[in-house]
Amino acid sequence: MTRMKSVKGDSVTRLAESTQRNASISFAMLGDWGASEDQTLQFAVAKQLGTSCAVAACAAVISVGDNIYPKGVESSDDPLFRTVFEDVYTAPSLQLPFYNSLGNHDYRSWAEA
Repeated sequence: MTRMKSVKGDSVTRLAESTQRNASISFAMLGDWGASEDQTLQFAVAKQLGTSCAVAACAAVISVGDNIYPKGVESSDDPLFRTVFEDVYTAPSLQLPFYNSLGNHDYRSWAEA
């Protein structure tokens, strides 16, 4: 499973180079997605996201914040990464980079994770 990535020069450069070769790029964008309790809607969104990225051949997913509710994660090994990310976004078309910005909920624990 592709882990969440912070936006760094090398990965952004690869994404830009892909755009130059193909003249266009498709990506998905989502936010406010990491429910740690009732994940019914999150699984429904993940299923549709997987279908959409399969059709559009997404190169990446960009998250606009509030990734893990209610208060982010405690460390880079926090089990919430598995339960609200790795176990949810499982479609083959979603095995690609996720670029995340942090929202206020993500900063409530350990933002560096």
